[in-house]
Amino acid sequence: MLLVSAMAVALLTLLGAAAEDAGLDRMLEANTVTRRTHSLFNQGLYFYGALPMMKDH
Repeated sequence: MLLVSAMAVALLTLLGAAAEDAGLDRMLEANTVTRRTHSLFNQGLYFYGALPMMKDH
């Protein structure tokens, strides 16, 4: 069970890093901030929940 949890955390962190590389993290930040405001894990959680509503492109 611990292994499954560790793999889920790793995959959500990777999803957050991929979203940040694609520039999708800009919609989570205030427009006056230039540094990361949410951890990669929290960004991964947000974008995992938003996957069904995202456009294909």
